[in-house]
Amino acid sequence: DKPEHKAAKLAAAYLTEPPDRLVTVTTAGAVHVWDVGTKAAVGEYVPPKAAAGKVAPGRGVAPLANRHGVVVAVGGTMYTVDTAGDVTGNPGEELGGDVGRSLALAVSPAGKLVYAFETGGDGPKEKAVVQLVGAGSPRGPVHRWPADAGEPVAAGWAGDAVASLATSQGAAVWFDAEGTAFSPLAVARTP
Repeated sequence: DKPEHKAAKLAAAYLTEPPDRLVTVTTAGAVHVWDVGTKAAVGEYVPPKAAAGKVAPGRGVAPLANRHGVVVAVGGTMYTVDTAGDVTGNPGEELGGDVGRSLALAVSPAGKLVYAFETGGDGPKEKAVVQLVGAGSPRGPVHRWPADAGEPVAAGWAGDAVASLATSQGAAVWFDAEGTAFSPLAVARTP
């Protein structure tokens, strides 16, 4: 019912743990939290850079490993939103510029992020992937995405040391993410 949310669509929905709250995220990056039992709104967080179309449905948001919040990629900033108590958001990692679109995002059990995105701007569009390990912490290198692997469509973690991204061609690209290291390990392709 708010004017700034009217043009936004649903980007993601998650249940918390325990499953007593429903978390919805719009394509503008607005996070709304609802009590499952009463169906009443519990709270919301709207990032400062929120605008319709900034968050790619299913690609620009990921639940925290403990299911007590979400990470939302809005433009070039990652926002961590706590949904367990009062709904609060904190700007986290800043990529240093806006992105054209988010391609995949996942959070490890320790809170490291793997983020695949397409660059913005007027020049040629490049796809890249980066590991973000927390505000103020060293960030691993940004890697150009291998074009022949297909477009990243989903991301996940095996513990905190290995990140994997699935592609539109059915391939998987693995990265070594031990500590603050971040380097390609392998590409597996389906026949």
